[in-house]
Amino acid sequence: MYICSTIAACTDQNKKASIGVITLYAAQVIALKENIGRIQTDVLLSVEVKTVDSFQGDEKDIIIFQQLETIKLET
Repeated sequence: MYICSTIAACTDQNKKASIGVITLYAAQVIALKENIGRIQTDVLLSVEVKTVDSFQGDEKDIIIFQQLETIKLET
């Protein structure tokens, strides 16, 4: 997962950093928070996952825009 490797790289630098992960769907926010919560243990790193609407007006050092790929089902 790209987000997990970005978090790991930031913690290796030993500098305080904030990461914002912006996604389109609330269900995706929940899934990402569960995965990120397992690896975010460093006090120097702040990671927030929000939808586009929720993130409006917020600022972070690093922004990751996470999107979904959909598969068209044939009927």
